[in-house]
Amino acid sequence: MSARNLRIEASPSIAGALFGALDYLTSFPYGCTEQTMSSFLPNVIVAQTLKDVPQAKIRASNDLDKKVQKGLDRLYAYQHDDGGWGWWKDDKTDPFMTAYVVDGLTLASRAGYQVDGWRHGQGASETFVAAQRRQERQRQSDRRRDTRLHDLRLHRKWRK
Repeated sequence: MSARNLRIEASPSIAGALFGALDYLTSFPYGCTEQTMSSFLPNVIVAQTLKDVPQAKIRASNDLDKKVQKGLDRLYAYQHDDGGWGWWKDDKTDPFMTAYVVDGLTLASRAGYQVDGWRHGQGASETFVAAQRRQERQRQSDRRRDTRLHDLRLHRKWRK
C-alpha cells in the first residue's frame, strides 16, 4: 500500500484539533444504543465546551443542537418498557447500557438541552434496581459459598 497524499493540520491549541475532529465524531454511523451514544456524547460535550470556553468556535454548518436532538430522539425510541436500555431496541435491558445512557442524558441536561425527565428518571430507576439485583446475587453467592465451606469443615471434622 502506498500513500499518495499527505495531509497535515496545525492548530494553536488542543481545542482546535478537537473541534476539527468534530465532524468525524458527530457523524459516526450508528445502529445500536452504544453507537448512538458514541455520536451523541461528543456532541453534548462539545456543546458544553463551547459554553465554557468562549474563544472556542466551530463551523455554523455543524448544527450541534439538531444533532443532539436527533440523538435524544433515537435514544428515547430505544428505551425499553422497563425504563432501561439494551444494546438494541428490542433486546434485553442491559445495566451497563442503561447507566451509559442515563449518564449521557444527565450530561445533556447539564449542557442545557431539554431532556425528558420521565425517561431519564425511568432509566435511573432501572440502573438502581439493576445494581440492587447485582448486590443480592452477590450476597446469595456469598451465602452459598459460606454454606459449602461450613459443610466441608463439618465433613472434615466428621472424618477425623
